[in-house]
Amino acid sequence: MAGPSDPLGWARQPRSQLALDSAFKLAERNRELRAIVKALVGQGISTADGKLLRQWDGTQWLPARRAVQ
Repeated sequence: MAGPSDPLGWARQPRSQLALDSAFKLAERNRELRAIVKALVGQGISTADGKLLRQWDGTQWLPARRAVQ
């Protein structure tokens, strides 16, 4: 059985706020995730405080869906 070709793909292309929250939390102690989070902020995928602005749908970036309040 083969795993994903990019084991950090979930962080590089977050599909949900939960995935982004996990990346931000883990980036506190992981250098590679820190670089990914920095890139996401630089690309406008996320705000610096961790709000998802755009999410990956598997083929393209779409505006993030708002959480139901």
